[in-house]
Amino acid sequence: MEDIHIFRTAALLIKGRGDEAVDHASTEFDKMMDSGNIESAAVWLRIMKTIHDTERVTPKRGEQRH
Repeated sequence: MEDIHIFRTAALLIKGRGDEAVDHASTEFDKMMDSGNIESAAVWLRIMKTIHDTERVTPKRGEQRH
């Protein structure tokens, strides 16, 4: 899945679920892992990371935020 789709999915989850966005993505990740669908699990893992990065208030060292 392209990065833009990951970002859009994360943004929609944040908008629709607020503080529960990561929990939803984590649940989907677990479902995919339980069913053996590693590729989809990897996508949900990327979505979780993007949600975390988007909601992070403090920038990483050397990171510029706009």
